[in-house]
Amino acid sequence: MVIFAFDGRQGLQDLWRRWAHWRVGFHWYELAVLTVPLLLVLMLFALAWFRDPVYAPRFEPVLFLAGLGFGALEETGWTGFATPRLLARHSVGVAGFGLGVVWTIWHSFADYVGNFATLGADWLIVFAVFWIAPLPAYRMLMTWVYSRTESVLISALMHAGYTGSLLTLAPAMSHQDALVWQGLFALMLWTLVLGLWRSGALARKPIIGGGQ
Repeated sequence: MVIFAFDGRQGLQDLWRRWAHWRVGFHWYELAVLTVPLLLVLMLFALAWFRDPVYAPRFEPVLFLAGLGFGALEETGWTGFATPRLLARHSVGVAGFGLGVVWTIWHSFADYVGNFATLGADWLIVFAVFWIAPLPAYRMLMTWVYSRTESVLISALMHAGYTGSLLTLAPAMSHQDALVWQGLFALMLWTLVLGLWRSGALARKPIIGGGQ
């Protein structure tokens, strides 16, 4: 509806084109789907080995389907509408970070309603580690990938890889106990962002069609 209001029928056609743009290099699919689960599995097994077996990852793949749903629905707006407009004015890094902040605020309302009654005064600390720390970093990675592929499909898969992996692999423990692995996970994402920044990949660049 928003895209139609701003860009009319041509905007909807362009959105469909970017959703249907699947002919990108296979490595982009690997990056979109495998980055987060690999990071989580390696980190959680390391914590289970060196700290406490309770950190061993769960494996409930059926929950990954929920991630696919969230990815498809949300990225129609985040990547289909907002990202191209931000990239037209800002560098990949600035666009991704700004959208990541908005993305975090978007999740704060539902998280507050769902968890404040249980967490009380600890809610803000838990929210900061679970959401504020990782989401801007991951959105910067997603924005970089979109700037290279111009594919909403890849962005949706990347979103699904994030949400689905957290639902599937997160150890069964309290929010407070999970702060350790969530904090390390956020640190790993920011390390990837730092690597892209040092390589110049987050600087202003035109969108490269075809995802080579």
